[in-house]
Amino acid sequence: MKILNFDEINFGSYKNFKWGNNLEEFKTINIFYGRNYSGKTTLSRIARSFELKKHNEDFLDGNFKIKLEDGNFLTQNDVIKSNLDIRVYNSDFVKENLNYLYDKKGNIKGFKSIGEEQKNIKEIIEKREKILKTRNEKLQKLENDKKEFLNDDRETKLEEKFTEKASLIATNPNYLKGYRYNKTALKKDLNIIKNNEDAYILNNEEQNQFIKILEDKEKHNTNFNNTFNKDNFQGILKHSSEILEKEIIIKENLTSELRQWLEEGLKFHKEHLSTQQCKFCNNPLTLERIVWIENNIKDDSGEKEKIEEELKDLLDNFENYKLELKKILQDIEYENFYSNYKDSFIALKEQLGANIANYNKELLKIEEKIKEKQKDVFTPIKLENTN
Repeated sequence: MKILNFDEINFGSYKNFKWGNNLEEFKTINIFYGRNYSGKTTLSRIARSFELKKHNEDFLDGNFKIKLEDGNFLTQNDVIKSNLDIRVYNSDFVKENLNYLYDKKGNIKGFKSIGEEQKNIKEIIEKREKILKTRNEKLQKLENDKKEFLNDDRETKLEEKFTEKASLIATNPNYLKGYRYNKTALKKDLNIIKNNEDAYILNNEEQNQFIKILEDKEKHNTNFNNTFNKDNFQGILKHSSEILEKEIIIKENLTSELRQWLEEGLKFHKEHLSTQQCKFCNNPLTLERIVWIENNIKDDSGEKEKIEEELKDLLDNFENYKLELKKILQDIEYENFYSNYKDSFIALKEQLGANIANYNKELLKIEEKIKEKQKDVFTPIKLENTN
């Protein structure tokens, strides 16, 4: 049975994810590619949980919904009992089966046998590994006996001290990770330090700083999903400028104040009589004069109403354009960072806050110009000094 898509995902870096119509369905063989932290590993871990018949330990509370080609769905509740036939090759697979890529002393773990004649290959390998282990143990014992025989008591005790100290460093998870530290490495480090002792002497402040780093507990990955960039603002600026700079060609050169006054006045003279009394000056107001006023303040092209609608739509969306530091850094706290990165986080947070404030300030300038244009849609307005 083939997977068609990930219908819904609330798992890892995906929050309320929906598979849209713009995404193709999966084929028999699929490759995920993209930038770092774009979610490739998260998707592969969902699929691999069905291969391993167990949930990924980093996302035990995650939930998802997978659509199959027969129209049925699988969720996080089907991981263990599902018979979905799937194979996943991702970074987790490499670490488990090809760890020599991460550690020179690692090995290759057998993960697939091909061909009927090789179905017992695993048992053969295990037997030979036991034989090799026994021989290695004997060789190691002979090597140790040889060292004891060749070295005098003083040299032996010194070597034991080297081994003891190297083991102390190697077994402390705060000192080294992913490296098998031994007495050879210790001797090499001591020789380097001995040749330049002053460079390795720490003052109290440096000691405290490194101690804090060593005491740090492992942190989970922090996902920063905000996708806003400078192109967003440029798009807003360009769209706003296009509307603000529009000009309506009118029949009579009337000021905006006079045109507005005439529009308001016509509301009080709706009766299309041959002659009526002006309610402002009490002079005769002929039907011809009313028609002349209507023709000269009216925009026959409909451009005025169109611009008014565009201005209203643009202004209605402006609240959505504004940014808030609290929302952008939601779930990203000071405690999420290791000790040596906390000061950088504070500095970058302050810088981000200043940039957001400047961005909102520029938006306010544009917003004020839009409101100004609403009062006089006939006159073009140019945006100036917008950063």
